[in-house]
This record gives sequence, structure tokens and C-alpha cells, in this order.
Amino acid sequence: MKTFCIITCLLILALSQQIVYAQQALEQQAFAIFEQHCLDCHGEFGSYSDVLTMKHKDLIEDRSLIPGQPDASELYLRLLGDTDRGSQMPLGQDPLDAEDISTIRRWIEAGAPDWETIPKPERRFITTEAMLKTIHTHVTSLTAFDRSFARYFTLTHLYNAGASDDNLRAYRNALSKLVNSLSWGAEVIKPTPIDQEETIFYIDLRHYEWDIKSDRWYKIEQAYPYGVQLKSSTWTTLCQETDCELPFIRADWFIATASLPPLYHEILDLPKTDKELETRLEVDVSENIKNAPGVRVWRAGFNDSGVSVNNRIVERHKSRYGAYWKSYDFAGNVGTQNIFTHPLNFTHDGGEIIFNLPNGLQAYYLSTATGDRLDEAPINIVSNAGARDPVVRNGLSCMGCHTEGMKTFEDQVRSVIEQNRNPSYDKAQALRLYTEKSKMDTLVREDIARYRQAIEAAGGVFGGSEPIQQLVKQFEGPLDATHAAAEVGLETDDFLEKIRENRTLQNAGLLVLGVEKGTVKRDAWESQFGKTVSVLKLGKHVNPYANMVLIPAGEFQMRTNPDDSDEELLYTTISVDAFYIDKYEVTNAQYKEFLNANPEWRKEERTNPRKYHYLAYNCYLYDWNEDTYPSGKGNQPVAFVSYDAAVAYAQWIGKRLPTEAEWEKAARGRLVKKKYPWGNLIDSNKANPRESVITPVGSYPPNGYGLHDIAGNVAEWCLKEPLRADSDVAIEFKDIVLRGGLRVDLRVSYGGDISYFNGFRCVKDVKP
Repeated sequence: MKTFCIITCLLILALSQQIVYAQQALEQQAFAIFEQHCLDCHGEFGSYSDVLTMKHKDLIEDRSLIPGQPDASELYLRLLGDTDRGSQMPLGQDPLDAEDISTIRRWIEAGAPDWETIPKPERRFITTEAMLKTIHTHVTSLTAFDRSFARYFTLTHLYNAGASDDNLRAYRNALSKLVNSLSWGAEVIKPTPIDQEETIFYIDLRHYEWDIKSDRWYKIEQAYPYGVQLKSSTWTTLCQETDCELPFIRADWFIATASLPPLYHEILDLPKTDKELETRLEVDVSENIKNAPGVRVWRAGFNDSGVSVNNRIVERHKSRYGAYWKSYDFAGNVGTQNIFTHPLNFTHDGGEIIFNLPNGLQAYYLSTATGDRLDEAPINIVSNAGARDPVVRNGLSCMGCHTEGMKTFEDQVRSVIEQNRNPSYDKAQALRLYTEKSKMDTLVREDIARYRQAIEAAGGVFGGSEPIQQLVKQFEGPLDATHAAAEVGLETDDFLEKIRENRTLQNAGLLVLGVEKGTVKRDAWESQFGKTVSVLKLGKHVNPYANMVLIPAGEFQMRTNPDDSDEELLYTTISVDAFYIDKYEVTNAQYKEFLNANPEWRKEERTNPRKYHYLAYNCYLYDWNEDTYPSGKGNQPVAFVSYDAAVAYAQWIGKRLPTEAEWEKAARGRLVKKKYPWGNLIDSNKANPRESVITPVGSYPPNGYGLHDIAGNVAEWCLKEPLRADSDVAIEFKDIVLRGGLRVDLRVSYGGDISYFNGFRCVKDVKP
């Protein structure tokens, strides 16, 4: 009997365990189905999360899910077909197959056990070196020819910081949508995950035509504030293999920054005017309106719009890649701004352009009445009504409004034209232009279908709210200790310990991260990121193209006798390759960082005679007290610097000094044969004309290229290298040249001559 009881108990225990395991299997199976078919729309960051969120607790609370009763559960019924509460799910997709529906039913019948209680495997912290090795392994799997076109986006820091699976899924989808929405390539191509955790994504620049005309990745590097030159041989090799400064960047920063101007404009290479854009897209607006209404252009007008404050006109043109939609927006509704009395000869104040990219996705353009490109629209003309921030900004705001591609509308103008027996305008032309509703509806449906096909190919969701907007808001929010630590590649406890041990980090405002619920604002963190990386000795903070301007390749008129003399001014044509140049002269604060990293160049260091070359009386850093610049003058250009010291600084920062020809071309700012960056007459409002008096950089207006203090302040060292001339005029240059001071066409000194107020700015080559 005792043996029988033991056997019975064991059987009951085994059976109960089987039931538990079966339930676990059911809830895991159910979640796998939801994950595949539902979470892009109804996950925490899904496009329809405001309608329904696939959280177990929420589903039960709103009675979408009734454990044990599948036929009373709206969630289950909607999988079978339409109900009074909505359409069959998943929306816009094929229905679930019979096996999946059966699994969901059995799961609900079993009590709908919570999938969120299933233990998840513990995430291992992915170190920076491990991430580098993963990327390097992938790069070296490519052919040598293809490696220079390989770039990477990372979500590793968010994974390390404990971002939810929903959050990471939203970032992956948003990255794919945005990259393809910035592409002139013919196909939608999703970034490819290269690691098991799917936190590192590979793209080929050529797929998006980011390599044509100008390398778009340079624009991204120029804006990126989180670049670190890592102390790793893997990093060095990776940069060499990809032939770039920053082979990878963080995807969350990219999504938040490239969805808005100026980077949105720069990556898409959107021109300054709508006329230039129309030429590129092979759209002739005036010709279409004049000779092809109803053939190449169709128009509609209405009083009410989602963003326009007043009446609005929209116009669709045939374009090289599909449709080119142009709106005409107004600051009022009176006189020639009333579209019902002036359907042809109205006076508008601005507009929005929506056009198809070659891959079927949409790009956006805001403009003034004269067609000049805008970053954001005047709020008195268009706005995001009801939004916390009502300003319409190109790119992101437009994406948020057009998640279904083109929005549908009802024309109200054509019927007014038809009823007007004797209008002051050409009625026949107006009727040709303001097309019938059936035709316009067909065109809109065609454009919506094109967009839908493209967005689904990119892995995005058609309709609903825009996840990119949610993720931008998340990125711009404050950081806690876990997220800040992950952004510098450290685990939280290690990072907090280093803060407690280091006064510099404490003075940078990071002690608050050790306080319960303590956070640091994004802009404050970004401003201290470089210092934090440096103090932690993780590498060298690099933002290789920050505060630099691209000087385009081409010819200019360079003075051939730039010495101060009474001779006739002589010029010759010089050709210069494209290059980047600093907007500002190198400051005392920047030079101090160089000294901290290179003690052999400190003022008190006596073993480096190169500090004094071409400086009289050993006046290197004459106005500094030992190795401290004058109080309050960190933003003034460094002066009393030797040529060799300037070269050393430039090499340390990954740049070089400009040649004399490069300097003069940049200094002239597109002006021809002028003495100053603004003309031939001296103007103390445009530069610092006082000798021996130095002002903070950027105190005066920039020249035509956006360079400050190219005249006035300190003279600037230029490289000692030969220049080529595109004429027979022989140009003799001394070995060492100082330019600037005030005029752009004169040398301050050259050869062995001495100047005291010597400073410099740096340049960087453009990759061939």
C-alpha cells in the first residue's frame, strides 16, 4: 500500500509538471505568434499602440482577453474576422493560418497564462571591443573593393542599458525606414544585422547612392557628437579597411538627427530652391499648368486641412519617380488669397512639396512663396494643431503626418468653378486643371499604393502614429546612470565608481547620476561627453568635421604678388581640390587640450626647440602663465604659436594646415579680386582691425563661405608646399607663409620673417 501511494504521488507530480510545461509552451507559442504578426503595430512603440498594446495585463483589464473564454475574447474574435469593434487582425496583412489561430484558442482556453512571466535569458554585456571585433569580422568578409563602402549603425548601448525588446524592435524598423527615406537608390534595402543580438547593422553606401556627388557619410560624421577614436588596434584596422574616420555611429542619434534639417537636407542633397528640385525630378510646373492640365498636372482646393490654417491648394505633377505633389498655402483668405475667387491667379505665402523617391518612399520639402527652401514653416501658415510643439519641421513633422503616404481630401473648387457663369478667369482652363473627383481619387490611391508597398518592404507599418517621432522624443529625454554608462561602453556600477573617484567628472555635473532617480539632460551630457571619454581614458573624442566648412573644388583668381608693395596687382587662375576648413581659428581652450595630451609642447618644457622656430625672443605662448591661458580668454584664438607647433596640433587633431592657395580661396568667400572678405573698403564692423588686440572667435560676421575672422585677429600659418598653376605665370612661394591679419590678398610674413600674433586654423582633405 505504501509503495502504491508513493507511485501515485509521483504520477500526480509528473502530470502536474507536464501541465506546467504545456502551459509554458502554449504561452511561449502564443507570444511567438504575436511577436511575428502583431508587435510592430501593437508593441510598446508600435504604430497603433494608442489603440491597443499587446501587454498581458492591459489586454485583460480592457477585456480584450478573457482567460478561459476565447469566444468572448475580442482579441481572438478579431483574428477570425471583422467585429463590431473593428476589422480583422492583423490589419493590412494576410489572416493568421489555422494552426496559429488554434494555438491562440488553446492558450486562452488554458487560462491565457502570462507570457511576461516567462524567465528571459540574462543579457550579457557587450563590450566595446567585442562590438569592434564583430564589425571587423564582417568588414573582412567583404571584398577589398567593397569595404570602403561599408558603414554600420549600432544599438549596442541600448541593449546593454536594458532597452525592452519592443523598444529595440522599434529602433530597427525606424532605422530601416529612415535610411531608405534618405535614399536615391532604386530599391528599398533594409540594413542588415550582423550580430546574434541584432544590435549592429550593416549598410552599403552605394545602395542608397550616398557615395554619388558627395559622400553623405562625411555629412553624418560632421554632425556626430559621440565619435571616439578608440585605443584599440581593431579600431585602427577598421578605419583603414573602411577608409573613413567613423565606421559606425549610434542608430538612436542618427534617427533623432537625420530626420530633421540640416542633416535631412544634406543627406538627401535637397537644393536651395524648388526650381532646382523640379529640374532634378524632370518636372516643369509652369509648362505643365499652361499646356498639360489633366495630362501631366491635376489640381484641387479646399478650406479645411490638417495643417494649413487657411484655404489650401494641392497640385499633382507627373515626376521622374512617380508623383510630385505641391501645396500652395496662405496667410489669409482675402483677395487674391481666396482660392474660390482666384483659382488660377492666386497669391500664396509658401508651400509643402511631397515627392516620390526612386524606391517609392516619400521625401519632403518646405518652401517660401518664392521657392526658397525652409527648415520649418511659419506657424501662422501651417501648424501641427493640438501638438505640444505645433511647429512644422521638414522631414520629421511631414513623416508623422503622412504615415499612409498621401492624405485623402475632397476638392471644393471645381464645383464653384462650374457654377460661376461669368468668372474673371479662364473657366475652361480652370476646369481642365481642377480635375473631376474620380480622377483625383484614382491618382491619390495610386500614390498611396506605391508608398504602402515601399514602407512594408522597409519593414515599416502602413498608417498609425509615426514611431520615429516617439524615438526622437525618447532620445532627447534625460539619461539615467545606466544609459549614460552604456553610452561610454561601461557597466553602471563601474561608471558610478569612476565618477565618485574623479573630481573632473564630478565638476562636469555627473554626480547626480548616483542619486536615486538621478538623471542628466541630453544637451548637458552631450556637452560633457568628450571630457568624460578623455577622463575615463576610453579614447580620444573626435568630431572630425564639426565646425568645418566644405570649400568646393574649382578655380579662383589668386594674387601672384601678395607682398605689400606698390606694384600693380597681378592675378592668375589657380585650381584647388575640395577641402574642409575650420570655421574658426584654433582657440586657447582647444590648444590647452593639445598641451595636456602632448606635454612636450608645454611652455615650460625646454627640450623642444621647435616651439620657438620663427618666433622672436622665445615668445612662444607669450601671454600664457606657464601652461594656463589668460583668465576668461579660452574662446580667443591662440597666439604666439610657432609654425611647427601649429603643424603638430593639426596632426594631433587629425587635420593639417592649409596651403596658401587653399587659404586664399577660402578667405575670399567667392569674391573675385577683392582686398577684404566683403569688398575693397575697410569696415571695422566686419572684422577686428586693431593690431595687438584679440577678440573672441566668431565676434564678427562670416565671409561668403561661413568662415569667421579670416580678416582681423591673428595671422594664420599656411603649409609650405608647392602649388600648381593653370597658367604660364610662374608663382614663387617661400617655404613658410603667414596669411590674414586683415586683408585676404596680402602675406603678413614669409620665409624667416617674424610675426608675433601668429595663430592658425586647420583643414581636412575630402576623400577622393
